[in-house]
Amino acid sequence: MPTSLSSSQGRVPGPFSVSYAAAKFAVEGFFTSLRTELRLRNMDLPITVAVLGYIDTEMAVKSVGNKITQKPSPKEECAQRIVRGGVLRYREVFYPYWALKPTLIYRELLPDLMDQVIGYGYRLENIL
Repeated sequence: MPTSLSSSQGRVPGPFSVSYAAAKFAVEGFFTSLRTELRLRNMDLPITVAVLGYIDTEMAVKSVGNKITQKPSPKEECAQRIVRGGVLRYREVFYPYWALKPTLIYRELLPDLMDQVIGYGYRLENIL
């Protein structure tokens, strides 16, 4: 049960993270393509892509903690959701669901508005 770790940046890229967003888009593309290829070859090897938001890992907090207004979600619960999604053969896991899934839906429906809303979550004085 392969599980790929992606990020909200792999779906809705934010500012000031060009290389990270590009890497996560690549992860999403690779595993989505592999999933389709395995299915076409009748190979029963499900792939779960975990799309993660801001998690309270040391690296994440150090990288963006003072640059965004959002609070990180607990890493322990995140790990449980990822494992559960893999075991249950979910195609995708979103964590934290309440912060990610609505954003992804609204991004498709109202992209200009979501660009503005995403921008409000940054502390520009700590970036520029």
